[in-house]
Formats: sequence, structure tokens, C-alpha cells
Amino acid sequence: GGDIGALYLRTLSMVSGLPELILGRTLGLASSAMFGRAQTVVSIVERLVLQGTYSVALPMFAQRVREGGDIGALYLRTLSMVSGLAWTLLFGLAILAEPVVLLLYGAQWGDAVPLAVALSVAMAVQLPALLLTGPMLALGHHRRVLWLTLLNLALQATATVAGSAFGLLGVGLAVAVASLLILAVWVVLALPCVGVHARALAGAAMRSLALAGATAAVPGLLWLGADLLPDTLWSPVLLSVCMGVPMFAVAARSLAHPLWHELQRTMAEGMDDRGWVCGGGG
Repeated sequence: GGDIGALYLRTLSMVSGLPELILGRTLGLASSAMFGRAQTVVSIVERLVLQGTYSVALPMFAQRVREGGDIGALYLRTLSMVSGLAWTLLFGLAILAEPVVLLLYGAQWGDAVPLAVALSVAMAVQLPALLLTGPMLALGHHRRVLWLTLLNLALQATATVAGSAFGLLGVGLAVAVASLLILAVWVVLALPCVGVHARALAGAAMRSLALAGATAAVPGLLWLGADLLPDTLWSPVLLSVCMGVPMFAVAARSLAHPLWHELQRTMAEGMDDRGWVCGGGG
């Protein structure tokens, strides 16, 4: 299981690096570097959320298979939990791409901003497909996962080549469109393997989309009113974090999102471990 997971992660790394290689030949090294910068910004979310998920997903799904449990229900719960957080971060990053890129790399990398927006959207769209690999591998569909991943590679390569005819922005738009095709392929060819209907997938995703949308309204409004903020790149980013966290909690509670229930459970366990919750009697 671990070797298969490691092989899959190496394949993912190859997929993510392919557009840079293609752009180096089609648009030149400067454009390739711009794409690389945008991809590095978006990979922050992957490191924060998805890498940890990949490391625990396969053992978790494998255990559910051994126990004879409902792996489809576990996938939908995993999707709800991960997408609620990842989509919130990706939506926020897409809105705040300009100050984030300029803060991290400087004004000379400004052309990477629209690419960062497009890649944030592309990762958000592909997320349900990325999370399908865990249950697919646990169920023994190794060959199908490999072929689907290679198909991802081909679609991204085709999109990069086609989009490069219209410059960097064309590449970003083409990669975002390719992500829709990738999701559609995985929904058709992989989702039935884990016993999940497309309607159930949409139902699980809608609550996370609502959570991400409500939270992303904070940076969106701040960015629209950027003229009223102090003239610094830090202002919209820091205010978005400070105001977005409570908005996320309020929205998660209002939507009865699984993340809210998990947060309540974690807080209750933490308080109990520290002796802050007293038992009855005494």
C-alpha cells in the first residue's frame, strides 16, 4: 500500500511539473518561470491540506475495506471534510492572488497573478478526483488509477500546448478547462467503482461550496474596498485571515457542516484531556 501511494505521489509530481517543461519550449524560459511561481503559490494549499490527507487516506480506506464497511460513505465524508477547508483556502487565494504573489515574490512576478487564479480554480475543480485515488487503490483498482493518472497527464499536456498559442493567460484558462474534463473522466470511470452516484457527490460538495463561498466573501469585499484600506499589500491579507476565520466558523455551524461537528468533537476531547470538563458527582 505504501509503495503504491508513493508511486502515485511521484506520478502527481510529474503531472504538476509537465506544463513548465512544455512552456519552456513553446513560450520561453521567462513564461515557464512565471508558471512555476504561480504553481508554487497554489501548492501552499496542497502542502497545508492535501499532503496530510494523501498520507492517511490509503490506510484509512484500506482498513474500511478490510472491515467490510461502506467505502463510498467514507469517501463522501472525506470529501466534505477536505473540500470544506481546501476550497475555502483556494477561493481566498484566487481572490487575493495579487497581494499574495507580490508579497512573496515582488512586483517583477506580477504576470504570475492571473495564472495563480486559474491554477487555484483548476485545483479546486480537480479535488474530488484527487480524493478518489485513496478508495480506488484500497479496493485494488491500481491499474485503473494508473491509466486515469496518465490520462490526466495527456489532458494537461494538450491544454498547455493549445493554450500557449494565446500566451500565459491562455495557458491558465486551458488548464482550468482541462481540470473540468479530468473531473468528468474520474466521475464517469472511477466514481462508480467506489459505489457513489454522481448526485451523492454533488450533494456532498454543495455544502462545502456554500461554506467556501461564504468565507470567501470576506476577502472579496475587502478587495473590492481596497481603496479604503491602508496602502500596503499586507492589509487585505491580514484582514481576510482575521475576519475570515470567525466567518468560517459561523458558516460551518450554520450549514451544519461536518467540519463544525469535527471541530466540536476535537475541542470537547481537548477540554476533557485537560480536566476542564468535570464529571458528575463529587
